[in-house]
This record gives sequence, structure tokens and C-alpha cells, in this order.
Amino acid sequence: MLKTSALQVKHEVAKLKDAVETRETDEQGELYSDSNHTRTNHETQLLQKAPHSTGQHYAEFWRPPSQSPAPTEPALENAGMWVSSQLATYLRSMACVDPGIFKGLRNENFGEFVRRFKRKYKEVVGCEATLIEILADDHLAGRAKNIFMALPRTAKERGFEAVVDEMGRLLAQDSTAARVRALTDLKKLRMRSSQDVAEFCVALEKLVQTVQLRTDRWNTHKYYLTT
Repeated sequence: MLKTSALQVKHEVAKLKDAVETRETDEQGELYSDSNHTRTNHETQLLQKAPHSTGQHYAEFWRPPSQSPAPTEPALENAGMWVSSQLATYLRSMACVDPGIFKGLRNENFGEFVRRFKRKYKEVVGCEATLIEILADDHLAGRAKNIFMALPRTAKERGFEAVVDEMGRLLAQDSTAARVRALTDLKKLRMRSSQDVAEFCVALEKLVQTVQLRTDRWNTHKYYLTT
């Protein structure tokens, strides 16, 4: 009886041991499954919270290639003001009198010519090289054109103002030299016995204009006629 009871006890212990091992295996499997499920849920939440390149974070930087930003109302207003200003400048230029052709003659004023030229072209021609070309090709002739052609290349590369200043200086030098020569001729001028009075007066008038004497011309004529 004791032997039978011992065998039964041993058998029951073996069954109990197998049951315990089976339960532990099932619990470990469930724990591993729960762990995987928890990790999967956590990764899903992170992916849902993470920003995407096509999401709202980059929406303001992305625009279809075929579309351009629509101009805003201030931009349109500024463009309209600019067009109106350019049109007004062009109309003012068209209304100005043509400066004419400057030849560098004695009775011409280079400063006045430059003033009229700037009023006509300065505001509508923004390129310095183009402005110089207009001056030389369309508004200079004779001695003035020769002086311009003789200017060094460095002076022309400095711009319109440099060209005008250099031409004014050279024209003034020529005028000064001409006045000196005219003054010398004026001092030596005498009426010849065979010379007509009208002819003498014409020669005297030319010298006086060159020297630019600010005296009464009749008194000047009278002086030379009586000496």
C-alpha cells in the first residue's frame, strides 16, 4: 500500500511540475507579446506626433512650381506710382527745348548749353556712357567736337560730369588765349588812311566782342577814330 501511494505521489508531483513549467512558459509568452504590443503602440504615437516634410510645418515654404505669389495691394500701388513718376519725367523732358548744337564759337555759352542739355536728358537717360554719346553725336560740332575727340579716355570713363568739366576747362583756356590775342590786336589797331570807316568799325567790333570789354562801344569807336 505504501509502495502504491509513493508511486502515485511521484506521478502527481511530475504532473504538478509539468503544469508549473507550462504555466511559466505561457506567462513569458504573454509578457513578451505585451511588451511588443506596448513598444508598437509607443512607436505609433511618436510617428503620429513627428512633423512631416509635407505637413503644416513646411507648408509656408512650399508652393507649386507653376504658381507665382499673387501681388499684394501695396506692391501694385507702388508699381503704379513708379510708372506715373517715370511718365511725368518723360513728359517734362519732351516739353523741354532742344539744347541745340554747340560749336564752341565766341558768342556761345558752354555753361548755358550744358544746363539745357541736362534738363533735356539727365532725368530720362540713366546710363552715363549713353549720355556722353548723345552729347558727342547729336549736340557737338566744330571746335567743340574737336575738343571732345581730344579728351583722354580716362576722362570719358569717369562719367558725364567729368567730360563736361574737362571740356569747360579747355574751352575757357581757348577763350582766354583768344582774348589775349584780341586785346593785343586791339591795342595795335589803327585806322589806315585808305580804310573805310564802316570797315574799321566792323573790325573793331569783332575785337571788342572777343575781349568782352564792358565799355560803351560808341566811346570806344570814338576813341579809335580820333586817335
